[in-house]
Formats: sequence, C-alpha cells, structure tokens
Amino acid sequence: MLPTSLELSIEDRGRPCAGAVVKVKIYATRKNNFQSIWGPTDERGSLTIQREALIEEGKKDAEFAMMDFGQPELDFAGQIEISVMKKEAIERALKGYAEYCRYITFRPGYEAMLHDALAACESGQIVSPVISGRAIGEVVTLVFPR
Repeated sequence: MLPTSLELSIEDRGRPCAGAVVKVKIYATRKNNFQSIWGPTDERGSLTIQREALIEEGKKDAEFAMMDFGQPELDFAGQIEISVMKKEAIERALKGYAEYCRYITFRPGYEAMLHDALAACESGQIVSPVISGRAIGEVVTLVFPR
C-alpha cells in the first residue's frame, strides 16, 4: 500500500530551497512504473504529497495508456524514487506538457509550476539541491538519487 503521505525537504547550499519541483517514481510490480511531478516547495523547502493525489495521477496515466499501466496502489512494489528536477528535466516536462495537454488533463497550475521552477533554476536559486524525506503511514523504501 502506498504511504499516507510523503514529507520532503530540499536544501540548496545549506539553505531551504523554495520553488523546487520533484519527480516521484512509484515502482510497480507489473507493467510500467508511475511517474509524476510535484511542487513547488515552500519557503522552508518543504513539500508534502498525499496518497490520494499520487493515486489520482497514476489513474490518469492508466486511463491514457491502459495497456502500459496497472493500478498505482494495487501494483505498488514498495519502493518510491524521488528526485529534484533540474533545468533540463523541467524543460523536457514543459515540452511534454505542450505536446500532451490536448489529450491529458493536468492538475490546475501544473504548467505555471514548471515555469516558476525553471525560472528558479535560471536565476541561480536552485543549483545543488539535496533532498531528504520520509513516508508516513506505511513502511516503504524511499530512494533519493543524486
């Protein structure tokens, strides 16, 4: 079962990192893994993602490509990978948004969130982010790649 929530904290050069976005990859036992983008972090560099929101995003993937995805909660393999998105990854996400926004319903504010995070990267606000966090409510493996 997915955790009740993910509580994340991002620092950059020893200071809280506001305005960052993260990619969350939910590993699945069958078919493809689920990936979604969340943020921005608040002024303390904090971000909380609720189970229900993760499930809803996963269901959207499954509805769009039902042969490629199972169910996010039923097929959860017990591991979640979370990484801070840097400039190049945010630019790719914006291109993906532009290509698929006619076919997929994105969360309100999704595009603006990505533009704001890109601006934070370009301004030098996000340079060397370091992420930490914990899963609430379930025992899962959290991976924070560098």
